[in-house]
Amino acid sequence: MNFYINAGRGNDLLIYACTSGYPVEFQDVCLLEINKLKEKYIDSIGGIGFSGHHLGIAVDIAAITLGASWIERHFTMDRTWKGTDHAASLEPEGLRKLSRDMKNVDLALTYKPKDILDVEEVQRKKIKVVSKQLVCIIPARGGSKGIKNKNLEKINGKSLIARSIEVYKNSKYIDEVYVSSDSKKNLGRGRTIWS
Repeated sequence: MNFYINAGRGNDLLIYACTSGYPVEFQDVCLLEINKLKEKYIDSIGGIGFSGHHLGIAVDIAAITLGASWIERHFTMDRTWKGTDHAASLEPEGLRKLSRDMKNVDLALTYKPKDILDVEEVQRKKIKVVSKQLVCIIPARGGSKGIKNKNLEKINGKSLIARSIEVYKNSKYIDEVYVSSDSKKNLGRGRTIWS
């Protein structure tokens, strides 16, 4: 590798993360090796790839999301044929699915170019606004299985109901705050705090 890099030909090299086994169990694939290779070599070579000898195609998709720019898989017409690597190879349908999924994942690996995409605008127009006012209803039961009138109990000088009302009253997103209770005591305390 140094020979190519020193000769100014590092961009002609690809390094593949690979576990050589046929087939490789998922716990032995060690996909995070891609990150190690990127950290160590990405500025000196043409790219990082992943060579998979595992079953299925999910691991290849994960390799792309980790930054592998090249995927190498073995191909066979029949995975039941004798030979070292047929079992870990892809048959034609598997190769088609892998190609399709890699293209789709490549399209999806991006950031939003703007806060609301055109496809989202269409959906936003379909949403009917019921009200432009946001209301908060604080449930404050009078009875409790554990502590009677717990909403009125003071902790560090404030009751639970007072803290709740204060938080919602000071919120820039809440237009109105209501207290709902089966206790006149809780409702009375709510009115006092609110006013």
